[in-house]
Amino acid sequence: MDTSSEGAIRAYRREQQNPYACLDLLEELDQLKADRRRLENQYAHANELEALSELVLQPNSERADAQPKLQHPHRTGPARESSPQRERRNWIERLAREQHQQIWSKRAILFADHATRRPIDMIDPIIVLELLGYEVETHGALGSMANSDRHASKVAGLIDKTSRKVLLSSGFPIPVRNFTAAHELGHAVMHDFRGMHRDRATDGSLSSRDGVEREADIFASMFLMPRRLVKQEFEARFGRSPFPWNEETRFALGGSLPYERWEPASTRALAQLLSSAAGFNGMNFIPLFKLFRVSEWAMAIRLEELQLVEKHHG
Repeated sequence: MDTSSEGAIRAYRREQQNPYACLDLLEELDQLKADRRRLENQYAHANELEALSELVLQPNSERADAQPKLQHPHRTGPARESSPQRERRNWIERLAREQHQQIWSKRAILFADHATRRPIDMIDPIIVLELLGYEVETHGALGSMANSDRHASKVAGLIDKTSRKVLLSSGFPIPVRNFTAAHELGHAVMHDFRGMHRDRATDGSLSSRDGVEREADIFASMFLMPRRLVKQEFEARFGRSPFPWNEETRFALGGSLPYERWEPASTRALAQLLSSAAGFNGMNFIPLFKLFRVSEWAMAIRLEELQLVEKHHG
């Protein structure tokens, strides 16, 4: 694929000093190329890749400093069709990126050390809630609520859209508190309801939740673990992606393995190992789940979603 368009987009990002500019296009390029590798077919998505490689960045004449409009040339091949679920996920991911943009555009006001602070260290759901006009308070306990099985669970977060208040419980580990705050932010930007809404604790590892709760979980995951930042940090630690499981990578993981003869039982098990690994090939680093301030399982699920780990069947 001709990389001139990708180079132009990256040059624009450097010029604007904005790591979130033009993410949609770069992510579409990445997804198409990843799918081509997965299918082991160098000609897969040829029409889409050719069209994207001819992308034209045209400045917005209304504002000299505005992000350019992105225009695709006419595509001769059939357009890719997405399921309603995929379209919804894409919409949620765009909303999450918009909240990142809010932080980035106000970084000079929000952070005294903004010039040296990394984008990953600016991802804070409480900041965005406050920017949206919500008052955020932390309390030791918020009571309990009944589950579908009629057992009671402690309330981890509460959002009142009428009074624009969010309450968070301090009685949970940091990954749960962080995910809960991002979950409430998801409700704030996505869901239209009146009055108070309570949420039980979750760290993003539950997959059985339905409706608005599932959507708020998806938003929280995408907000706390942005696609490009996760991929960037993953590849800085483990090299290329998707990560293969073989004798070479087993040896490189070394002390990160649970025991000498450990074998991953599934792709999820391998992803969890990588989410918590503190070293690879002689290099030591902060584990991914700690870097993004989420649970090991939430990071493992995200690594699997982003296809950063090769499929593995134990």
